[in-house]
Amino acid sequence: KDDLLNGKGGLTRRTIEFHDRGYGNCGPTSGHIIPGYEIPVKYGFKHIYEDIKAKYDGLSAEEQNGKRGGQLRAMMEAALLPKELAANYAALCEKLAAKESDTAQGAARKAELLRMGANMRKVPWEPAEDFWEAVQSLWFTHMLVMSDENYPGPGISFGRVDQYLYPYYQRSVEKGEDREFLKDILKCMWIHCNTAYDAMIKVGMNQGITAGYGQLLMIGGLGKGGADMTNDLSCLLLEVIDEMSPILEPKPNVRLHRNTPEQFLDKVCDMIASSQGAPFLLNFDERSIAGLLREAKFAGIENLINQDTVFDYSAVGCLENTMVGNDRSSTVDVNLNFLKALELTLGNGKDIAGYTDQLWGKPYKNIQMGPQTGDPRNFKSFDEFYIAFTEQIRFIIQKVTGLYNEGDGIRAEFLPTPYLSCLVKGCAEKGKDVTQGGAEIRFITVEGVTFATTIDSLLAIKY
Repeated sequence: KDDLLNGKGGLTRRTIEFHDRGYGNCGPTSGHIIPGYEIPVKYGFKHIYEDIKAKYDGLSAEEQNGKRGGQLRAMMEAALLPKELAANYAALCEKLAAKESDTAQGAARKAELLRMGANMRKVPWEPAEDFWEAVQSLWFTHMLVMSDENYPGPGISFGRVDQYLYPYYQRSVEKGEDREFLKDILKCMWIHCNTAYDAMIKVGMNQGITAGYGQLLMIGGLGKGGADMTNDLSCLLLEVIDEMSPILEPKPNVRLHRNTPEQFLDKVCDMIASSQGAPFLLNFDERSIAGLLREAKFAGIENLINQDTVFDYSAVGCLENTMVGNDRSSTVDVNLNFLKALELTLGNGKDIAGYTDQLWGKPYKNIQMGPQTGDPRNFKSFDEFYIAFTEQIRFIIQKVTGLYNEGDGIRAEFLPTPYLSCLVKGCAEKGKDVTQGGAEIRFITVEGVTFATTIDSLLAIKY
């Protein structure tokens, strides 16, 4: 791996030069995924383990000894981790409970610790039955995802928490549990989401709030058949967000649509009006759904994204719409600079500005990088210039996607994530890690930047 990355002509050196010369940026970024968090909450990791084992047992002896069998064995081993982790925390809670005094305060704390221990003896290995267990199961599952995704993996989303946690919320309310207590459970989770920042500070990565990990969650929105899915837990979550502001994580998002309830919308407006910066708004739910359906049609995956499934989308990273539990789309990994294509057009495939190695401070040689599309001083019309410009764009697209593919291949070979693969549909079925194309949906987003400056420059040349 070190030779591939850092050897002579290695990927790291070539990618840095690509960035330094202003072509854009690329590289396989961890995170930016919505694991199937509902599955361990609803069924437990025991169910996940048994499902993977059944698939492994169904393989031939040759397959079991090959890559597919090796992947499934790794996933089975990873599926045991949440049980082992929870058992250690449960033992700690029970140890602390034994040290509590016999005072009223000590007895209350002892009861709380014993309840916590009991929860962790159960979840996330077994299905959750009430709200406290469900949130505990969700947190353990997420914490290990963050670890597996090159801790802490950025842009990971909890998905539509007000939908899959709602049945457990209802059960706890029906048992008579206090609404404020249920909010406190969520607030504890909010605090835990920010321990990632503590970890970053301890290892010296003091990058401030711009280094946010983007642990997202989604509230509200449409459901199957266009029904509004706002519920009591949606409103409770808004209260938690409001009362915990300005805490950095998790980053809350709200899906709004034509029929969003007025009371819910009023609360969102009040929060935004207070300039607290949260929640983020996706105030075009219908358009997001239409866009995903259109993309599915063009990509030929209408069996995966259709009227029965599309409503379950959520956001990752900087609000990129993504399907839940089966989608490893690289939403920020390939970004090309359109203005660089304009520069190459003016330079007949060469830089017209000087560029410096940002690591060592040495100037790069001005060599022929892009295709020779002609001396622009000899072009007879803007159309000729524009044809040359589009050829330079094609060159940059090929270059940036080529570098990305190299990096993605290295990640697939040396940095598999078997635990995360347990939570992504398609991986167990194919016997492939999520880094190796196991997910059912595997889009790559090629994003263009510097639109405004490029268009202004093209118009100036045209005039």
